[in-house]
Amino acid sequence: MDPRRRGADALMDWLSSHGMRFVREEYDDGRRRAGDAATRASAWRAAMPASLAPFFEEMQQSGASGRPEWTAAIEAELPDPVERARVLLDLFGSGVGPWTGHPSWESVPEQLLLQLPLAVILDAIGDTPDARRREGAARLFSSWWFSRKRGPELAQIPDQLRGRLLEHAEMSSDEDRRKRARAALGTRD
Repeated sequence: MDPRRRGADALMDWLSSHGMRFVREEYDDGRRRAGDAATRASAWRAAMPASLAPFFEEMQQSGASGRPEWTAAIEAELPDPVERARVLLDLFGSGVGPWTGHPSWESVPEQLLLQLPLAVILDAIGDTPDARRREGAARLFSSWWFSRKRGPELAQIPDQLRGRLLEHAEMSSDEDRRKRARAALGTRD
């Protein structure tokens, strides 16, 4: 064990024995959150297309801004835009936390998907998308970026797909997720 960690544990034990258990609880909670974040980052990296994996550390710092070399790399690996969209939708549907306030690297597939025409994205979703692809599609169409950059295109999503994605989002226990999906995919006026 790292000597610094032993020292921190000894200090936490001493503080706890002197009536300050909350310090140990906060310290342990921080350690747990850091471990959870590392596990999520590792799982996300493993799910990434091979062409994007070398850029992961950079994505951790600036994921939302995107880079031309990321686009070039995935286009070289997956030249068919429909297949590329499938892979990106599946990756975007792999997040385990909320649709907002997520780690920066989770914005990368969204930014790459926003570069593709809606027809390509719809072809990639298909008629019977699995749960992960439904999650990625619902998340994409409900996102702030899609609304701001391509909001009018939401009206072009076929009613059957719209219903399927909304139904998927409604199964979530996350109220924010459900609200975003309702706003983006709910019934058209």
